Amino acid sequence: LFAQHALMYILRRNYGIHSITWYKIANLSERSVNRERTLRHWAVMKKWMTEKQFLKLQSHLVASGFGTIAGEPDLFCWRPTTGQWFFAEAKGPTDRIKPVQERWVRECKRVVSEACVFCCKVEPEKKRQLQPGH
Repeated sequence: LFAQHALMYILRRNYGIHSITWYKIANLSERSVNRERTLRHWAVMKKWMTEKQFLKLQSHLVASGFGTIAGEPDLFCWRPTTGQWFFAEAKGPTDRIKPVQERWVRECKRVVSEACVFCCKVEPEKKRQLQPGH
């Protein structure tokens, strides 16, 4: 979780890019945990992607066997000033892309060819050593 929250902070502070996480695009269960939040997140995604693209991607992911958050990138991001949107995957120092994540990206690109998915390595800064007397 450190990597995704750090990336959310950096994108917002440095680039004015907004983001949401845990958007559960393929989870259609009406009894899922935090359903109201999921529906709010979907409304945001529909606004920036367009409802048509969102529904096309959602139905394709479900038809491709995705039904949980498995595989989906950590963040859905958008820049309000330009309307640009993209997905971002945050990886910590030892994290690697998993096969299910690669498959999710392939399926996403299959139906929304203009979709961008970025993978960002997030590492904490090294602590500075304080010298005695300083």
